[in-house]
Amino acid sequence: MYKNVFSYSLSDDFDTIAKVTPQSLPKRSAIQSIIIVVACTGTMIFNVGSAMGVSIAIPVIASDLQMSNSETSWIVTAFTLSSGCLLLLFGRLADLYGRKLTWMLGMAFSIIFTLGCGFSATAIQLIVLRAMSGIGQAATVPAAIGILAYSFPPSRARSTAFATFAAGAPLGACLGMIFGGVMSQYASLDGKESSTFRQGSELLYSSLVYFLSVKTLLNTR
Repeated sequence: MYKNVFSYSLSDDFDTIAKVTPQSLPKRSAIQSIIIVVACTGTMIFNVGSAMGVSIAIPVIASDLQMSNSETSWIVTAFTLSSGCLLLLFGRLADLYGRKLTWMLGMAFSIIFTLGCGFSATAIQLIVLRAMSGIGQAATVPAAIGILAYSFPPSRARSTAFATFAAGAPLGACLGMIFGGVMSQYASLDGKESSTFRQGSELLYSSLVYFLSVKTLLNTR
């Protein structure tokens, strides 16, 4: 396995993407193309929003779980560390075993552990689950970039797709802070219930993106 992962050069990826032409791609409607862009952009929104939304709710979560100052910092750090450190590895695995498969498995992995964060009873449980959720996001982001590159040949449509994907980062930060603040303040007086509602809402959003995209991505590597 390790030999397969590291035995290919970057030129293999560039050659594959360079061969993508409108004639080589399966026919799809404009709506299907929009769904692909929305699904991939939603990946970036969910990735950044998960970090920013939780950072706003840290005081409520820390009070509910009686966390120390050192433990509180790991709520955000565990997620960003696991997702950032594994981006290159999962990008390589996505190239080898399929970007669609990597994206769907990463999204499912993130959904499961994001939901688990809302039911964590101790600080250690929350930190570990946040780290595991970050692993799922590390798989989805590079896979989403690969899906866009493979689905759209060099054209204005590709530029628009990648511009929309890039816009997902600031949009996710904005929505994450707003959503985290609103849910922490108005969802419940109990910080634990607020965290549960927030994670459940993120689960609903990611599930909709996941199931809407599966049929459209069937013909996408």
